[in-house]
Amino acid sequence: MKLQDYERAYDYAQRALKVEPNNTKAIFRRGEAQLGRKDIDRAEEDLNTVAKRTPNDKAVQQALQRLAHAKQLHSQKEKKIYAGMFSKMSEEK
Repeated sequence: MKLQDYERAYDYAQRALKVEPNNTKAIFRRGEAQLGRKDIDRAEEDLNTVAKRTPNDKAVQQALQRLAHAKQLHSQKEKKIYAGMFSKMSEEK
């Protein structure tokens, strides 16, 4: 994932999970790939699954921190979009 090829990483993780559906490492890799693809909800699901299985894993904890940051940024962007939308609507009246 260091090359940031999230699509390829996601595909490989999916292939691994077809063979072994409960493979924790593959779920983790898929979660990281989804986070890189900005699919925050699915990334959160996978990373929380892995965190329950391996709560002391530093890589998992770091990925959860990146997820929290991505969720915060996403929320801020949505607020700006909706604020702009509502201000335009009030100007039209």
